[in-house]
Amino acid sequence: MNAVVDLVSQEGLAAATVRRIAQDLGCSPGQIHHHFASADALRAEAVREVWRRLEPDLVALLRRHAPRERIATILSGCVADIDPALNPLLVVAHHLWQEAWDSRKTPAIRDAFTEGIANMQREIMMALQELVETGALAAGSDLDEMSLALIAASQGYDFLAETIGVNHLGAEKASYADKLLSRFGLPASADDISRPD
Repeated sequence: MNAVVDLVSQEGLAAATVRRIAQDLGCSPGQIHHHFASADALRAEAVREVWRRLEPDLVALLRRHAPRERIATILSGCVADIDPALNPLLVVAHHLWQEAWDSRKTPAIRDAFTEGIANMQREIMMALQELVETGALAAGSDLDEMSLALIAASQGYDFLAETIGVNHLGAEKASYADKLLSRFGLPASADDISRPD
């Protein structure tokens, strides 16, 4: 899997073909097909593996921020506040997420994309729960529904930015995410607790 991750990191998801991986490893395509039913299955596993490698550093970094700030960072694509020098996989993961989005109609890629959305929702729900605990968000709020609505709005922004352009949306994604959180009753001045370093 390291060869696939390296190739995807350098050349993108589309470069991860069975023939190319076999060539890079010095083996036959049949040996690759023994482990992966198709090139799509191979690419889907590459998506999962990059995210598995990225997640510990990303989660640790996110959890240093206050809950509202963590949510805004997740919704804006995790690139605005994170220094790529921290972990080179951050840049790769961002591009990989975009490529997975573009390939999401392929069943194997869609499954990997769905796992990424579930991880995103889990982190958002944890931050929302902290906001409930600090009183910045009303007790009894439907955190599951709220987290899904936030993710849907964020993904909708990506779709609209791709189809009609960012200029028509009136805000960059980070600013959009901030406005979205305010609409959900989480103003920028929310008295939530910052996380220690």
